[in-house]
Amino acid sequence: MSSPFSPTTDGLPVPRKLPVSTEPRFYCSKTLPSSVLTSPARRACVKCTEGKRKCDKASPQCTRCQRLGFRCSYNTKPGARHTDVANASILAYYLREERFDKLFNLQEVDWRAVFDLYFQTSHYWIGIFNRAKIESVFALTQSSSSRLGRPSAPSSDAALLLICVYINAVNSTHVVSGGVDGRIGCPLYQSVIHKFKALRQHSSPPSIELLQAGVLLAGYEYSHGAYASAYSTLSETAGMAYKRGVGPGQHVEGQDTRVTTAIEEQESRALWWGLFILEQLIRASQYINALPFLMECPPSDALLPPDISPGTNPTVSLDSVSLSTPVHVSLKGFARRAQSAVLLHRALLWEAQRTEPDADGMTRHLRRVSDTRTVEKLDREIRDTLTALMRQTERCEGMCDAYHMCRGAMFILYTPFLFTKEGTTIPSTLPSKQPVYDPSIQIVAEPDEVKALAAVSFAVRFSADLSHTFLELVRENPAHVNVLTPFACVVGGRALEMLVWFWAVIPGASDMFPPIYKGAWMSAKQRGIGDVVLRRVAALRAKFGYGVDDRITVKTNC
Repeated sequence: MSSPFSPTTDGLPVPRKLPVSTEPRFYCSKTLPSSVLTSPARRACVKCTEGKRKCDKASPQCTRCQRLGFRCSYNTKPGARHTDVANASILAYYLREERFDKLFNLQEVDWRAVFDLYFQTSHYWIGIFNRAKIESVFALTQSSSSRLGRPSAPSSDAALLLICVYINAVNSTHVVSGGVDGRIGCPLYQSVIHKFKALRQHSSPPSIELLQAGVLLAGYEYSHGAYASAYSTLSETAGMAYKRGVGPGQHVEGQDTRVTTAIEEQESRALWWGLFILEQLIRASQYINALPFLMECPPSDALLPPDISPGTNPTVSLDSVSLSTPVHVSLKGFARRAQSAVLLHRALLWEAQRTEPDADGMTRHLRRVSDTRTVEKLDREIRDTLTALMRQTERCEGMCDAYHMCRGAMFILYTPFLFTKEGTTIPSTLPSKQPVYDPSIQIVAEPDEVKALAAVSFAVRFSADLSHTFLELVRENPAHVNVLTPFACVVGGRALEMLVWFWAVIPGASDMFPPIYKGAWMSAKQRGIGDVVLRRVAALRAKFGYGVDDRITVKTNC
């Protein structure tokens, strides 16, 4: 059987930097070396606040307190969600120095609360292990940190995995600046990248913990819109996974449909699918189309990933179902996301095969390709999967990305039919000519283009319905906003772009824009990728010299 990996490429020479916020209850100059206490405080110190004096927010002591001899402290306000950047500097310093005895015993960091937050948020879209795994890794670092001398390599891998869980958990509750150029600025992130590269060079064979850390790290970069960095980290992780022999497994005819497999086999299968799914999410951003695929499409007899629930049971009885399992069969969230990722992968492959590079290295769409059957077959499978998702009773958190990947695949399939180098293929829909919906407009276009417009309208309306449902859930429970996945924002941004382009011919455009925009706006409050998406939509609207219809107002309160 052919390798489940495509030939890997060298990592891209992209600078990396990023902020994670964390706020200790109290810190002073005696707790840490001065080299790690350089970040300014987020707010005025207690003494300056009480005296209503101006504070320069210097750390570890502000200038006024130092001059007057006061004890300077930066206490967190009751109920505040964020913590000070100093905690990130603390963790970065101890990770660099491999002081695990300090790293995992900080009073400022409740590690089990961090694990709780991770499994309530990021786990729903990037989960590749259960709670039992992370608890066992945490126990390993505790035992290894008590020994004298420098920790062993496996302990370093375990520590890196826990830090990657930390940055993804904190990442899910507040925004951190990023960008498509791959620059993310934060001392903790810089230390994680440095440690990951060092361990990658000296780990032979790589441990499963190091590979899991690589997936989480790439997911963190992707969630802040640093697509090039995410692709680079993912390519390095995929190369190590190939050396270790990680794969999806293969269905054996006649095998019992319910088997209990070894924990390592479960982790290996979940890891491979985590790599595959994440690559499709990164590629669907449309910023790295010219780069080669890292993972091959799995064969039809490949096993779907196991159920990685947030529970603490380390041994799970698995359904050994293959990729060819009919979509009407009820599946768990991870397996359903895997099925949807394969559809997205096939759409991305189709898009790559119908483009060619220009002289300047950019890609352009080939206007006509004899692939009508391919598009129709994929369209039918996507709609069948969406129907199965709507009929299956399951917590929506675990199925969110499956919905979004199906919608993303539909946008990828049909938007090329609607655009040329000069603009849209349906001239009467240009926003500059018709800024509001007009049902009297007669669409003059070829049959393929009319069909594509109908499919895009369907995907946009589906986006609006999902956004409306999500906003209702947030109104009932504001904590629900934390499970908003990065790819939901990406697909929402694509829907907003289609509304701006085809506002005049998509019925109900003025009603669909607000909920989709608000969902993207909520994501922008939490992750850098939302800011990237909204900037792109804003640039498109500015291009035509008008905002959205005056009737549209997006309220920011839930």
